[in-house]
Amino acid sequence: MIFSLLTFLRLVAVQHVIKTVPLGQGLPIRTLVPATVIDGLNNLDYNATHGITAHFSHAETSGSMYTNTLDDKDVDWPLANGDIPFELSEDTTLAQADSNLVKRVPAYRGVCKMDCKLSPEACTNACYYQNCIMAGQTVQYVEPHAGSADRVQAGVAVSQGTPCQQWPFGQRFMDPRLQANLTQLRIQTDEWPMYSQQRDDFDPSATRPQSSLRCIGGSDNSRGGNTVKRFREGTGEWGPGGRFVSDRLGSPAKFDEGDWYDIEFYLGDFNLNDPTERAIYDALKYCHPQPDCKNDGFQFHMSNLRLTDLGASGKLGQPYDHEKHNTYRITGEPADIRQFHISLDVTGLTNDQVSARVYVYENGVETELASKTAAPMANGTSFTLPASNTLPQPIRVDRLSTGCLDFAVLYGTPAPGAINWFSFNSRDSGWARWALKERDGRYCTSELIRDPNPQVQMSGMRLKCTFPAW
Repeated sequence: MIFSLLTFLRLVAVQHVIKTVPLGQGLPIRTLVPATVIDGLNNLDYNATHGITAHFSHAETSGSMYTNTLDDKDVDWPLANGDIPFELSEDTTLAQADSNLVKRVPAYRGVCKMDCKLSPEACTNACYYQNCIMAGQTVQYVEPHAGSADRVQAGVAVSQGTPCQQWPFGQRFMDPRLQANLTQLRIQTDEWPMYSQQRDDFDPSATRPQSSLRCIGGSDNSRGGNTVKRFREGTGEWGPGGRFVSDRLGSPAKFDEGDWYDIEFYLGDFNLNDPTERAIYDALKYCHPQPDCKNDGFQFHMSNLRLTDLGASGKLGQPYDHEKHNTYRITGEPADIRQFHISLDVTGLTNDQVSARVYVYENGVETELASKTAAPMANGTSFTLPASNTLPQPIRVDRLSTGCLDFAVLYGTPAPGAINWFSFNSRDSGWARWALKERDGRYCTSELIRDPNPQVQMSGMRLKCTFPAW
């Protein structure tokens, strides 16, 4: 019977009418018009309904899209609506409504051991969520249903790349950590819980972060995701002969919607006598049996979701505007990260006069936070804009040469354990793709200051810089 049905599906390329024929009392008569059969054959998967496609609650073999393994080999192939086809004509399938088909009850599927030597950064983010954000709570992960929150709701999918590929977040979370050739890195925004785990839509009133975010390398991110994927699929170390196969319950059946499981962070592969491996092990402080949950300054979460007009992603852009775009906060800090701008005007016959202005964008309008009028500033000297009601931390500016473009900027006060500070040199560059100009990672750009007198070609230089602050 199955063979004849599949042969029919391969040959027919027209709309096919399915009629349910009652074979007893009280069964309704239904007429269903499915999608084009050929389209269905090109897109078959066990969760979709194309043409005459079954929804399976049991294991599937991977050798052919038409070969499936059911617990009961005598059961006819059901339709997506639960009917059983029993006769085919040229344009009609006769189907019997089957009241005996019962979806399997969700089940506990065991423990996924996440190898933290294989993916230390992904482990760090997952451990922070499970052991720190959710400290004291029983955390289990659930196979998602169709309404599970997507990456937009977690704050990862935005209108340009991901937050870690944007200023000011790339500046804050990646530039201080990386000194190598940054253009070769495939930096991604890691999220936990993962997309393949049941999640709720973003709730601005939630009392704790719903997702933990961290900027990590793409390879580490992929390895972490593949670990959970192999556990869910029963392959790799959870497949036949794998060292963790006994931890996966219900093998080899695939996961069904609603199945749940635990995550354990596996540290057993580290050679603690190797200095390099020992350093990585020690850095996994959120994953140890007694975790140290003090934020290292790189764990963050979305605090406000602002959707694009079509709702397809969260809003991010340049210049970053915390009133119009998604907002993000280092977990545990009292305020969201903003993009501060500092403008230094260097004027005078010997370029000795320097003025300053600090501002942010709010709903597309420059909002000034602090300023300083022009005053003499020699090489090797500095000035400080003090903290105020509008400027959360002081800003110190040092002049590094007699030229117009050599300055150092320090926001906040560095101290052991403090993370609310940031420093840079006016000639520094970062790696983030979406800076003030796409693929131009310079922290500062310069422009001529035109004199109001048209007889004077220029009267100075303006240095415009941007940095993350809160």
